[in-house]
Amino acid sequence: MNDRQKKFVREYIKRNNATQAVIAAGYSKKTARSIGQRLLTNIDIKNAIEKQQLKLQEEFKYSVEESFENLKKAQELALEREIYGKPAPDLSNFIKAEELKGKLVGLYVEKKEISGGLDISPFKIDVVR
Repeated sequence: MNDRQKKFVREYIKRNNATQAVIAAGYSKKTARSIGQRLLTNIDIKNAIEKQQLKLQEEFKYSVEESFENLKKAQELALEREIYGKPAPDLSNFIKAEELKGKLVGLYVEKKEISGGLDISPFKIDVVR
């Protein structure tokens, strides 16, 4: 891998967004989205990203299993309170923190798919998320 590709890997780990990582790594803003998609299909880059994510998971001693267990506990607490008529705690901050911890170590990757037909009339736009 060249220096820009290595920088892309570091930036991708930080941002979890290929387009932003491409720009931060010094590639063209104009074609950042397509470059990001191309770089993520490069086997050396994919392996470097996976290796770095595993390193972070080990370093922070945080795993998918631990995140799942924490979220499961939050769900059980919320359900228990609801069943016994106790006021339900606000778990939104807890869940957001879990999500952010998971994203930090690469456990959660947000994927969006956008597709549309060739009909580009001003009144018809197909978007799938």
